[in-house]
Amino acid sequence: MVALNDDIHEAGSLEHQQHLRVEVQADAAIADGLAGCVYSKEESHLDSLRYVEAIASAAAAAGAELRLDTEVVGFAREGRRLVELHTTAGPLPLEGATVVLAAGVWSRGLGRRLGLSIPLEGAKGYHVEFAAAGSDPRLPTYMHEARVIATPFPDRLRLAGTLELAGDDAAIDEIRLGALKKEGARNLTGLEGREPIHVWRGFRPTPPDGMPLLGRSRKFSDIVVATGHAMTGVALSPVMAKLVREIVERTPPSYDLTLLDPDRF
Repeated sequence: MVALNDDIHEAGSLEHQQHLRVEVQADAAIADGLAGCVYSKEESHLDSLRYVEAIASAAAAAGAELRLDTEVVGFAREGRRLVELHTTAGPLPLEGATVVLAAGVWSRGLGRRLGLSIPLEGAKGYHVEFAAAGSDPRLPTYMHEARVIATPFPDRLRLAGTLELAGDDAAIDEIRLGALKKEGARNLTGLEGREPIHVWRGFRPTPPDGMPLLGRSRKFSDIVVATGHAMTGVALSPVMAKLVREIVERTPPSYDLTLLDPDRF
């Protein structure tokens, strides 16, 4: 659902205005003073943490070995092949395996150690969460001009948005958090004065041309790069997983990947 404020809404036909009023009435959480909303039936939402946990559980059930709290800090190579990963948990021999470099914004630093150019900027986004309340919206609501999204979960309400280009600086900008809360209270009822229960920020890996990097690097015979999905990582993850599998198995990809060449920089 997209909220439109009076100051940007252009009045259309009487039928259109009546349609907007019906959509506003569909969710009591929409604040007074809004011209209306657009209901997108085909939109979906999910809990990103539960999504990743479910994928990890399915991978483990399929036989994958998950090494949590283990960081890759270096590589050993012979010619164009990697033979060992240096990790915080000790060396990890690769024994002819294919390495998929899919470390988000941190792919830049790992690639640099291999001589790969993976120019990614960490587009830092924020979210702030409140304990669930009866006044919360029933549907995810996109406050269009503010670029803020309110997503209701069973136990909490999440406000998310903003894009801060700050390199790898993980500091929390209180001004940006304040803007999220201000826009939430301006567009939704029941948010004024509520105290957050959780604050989060994270880096979205954004390449200079806005296109993901996906494919086998020509500098190495056993490295597949899969990163740079910017603000669409969750949405693109299923098709990217399918394409990574096809690349690793050296089968023809389902789509033309020319524009996603990981060596284009």
